[in-house]
Amino acid sequence: MIAVRPVHISGSLFSKLGHSPPNAYVERFNGSIRRELLNAYVFRTLDEVKEKASQW
Repeated sequence: MIAVRPVHISGSLFSKLGHSPPNAYVERFNGSIRRELLNAYVFRTLDEVKEKASQW
């Protein structure tokens, strides 16, 4: 069995300096990454995750 650790991708998308982005945009982005990237592939190394994330 392969142990899978969650991958945290941080950064600000469409946020103004000094303001946090609206929660709905962040939740939608997190859901999209989870569905389209993290749940779509079986990753064996962190390098594989980084490569797919950069392609995504």
